[in-house]
Amino acid sequence: AQKERVAEVRRTRDGKASLRCLKDLESAAADQKNVVPYILEAVRSNCTLGEISSALESDYGRHQETLVV
Repeated sequence: AQKERVAEVRRTRDGKASLRCLKDLESAAADQKNVVPYILEAVRSNCTLGEISSALESDYGRHQETLVV
């Protein structure tokens, strides 16, 4: 059911606006700007959490948990 809801959101959103928001977010991360306003704009443009995470991952990388034994 979740996959269907995400597909519906992607189908009905303004794809160009969403893509622009994600590119702006990537640029903000690369420029070491405050990314919170860009994340909020991406959310308002119906970008998914995965898309937002991927945009940030391009600059910050993926968190790797370190285990302390």
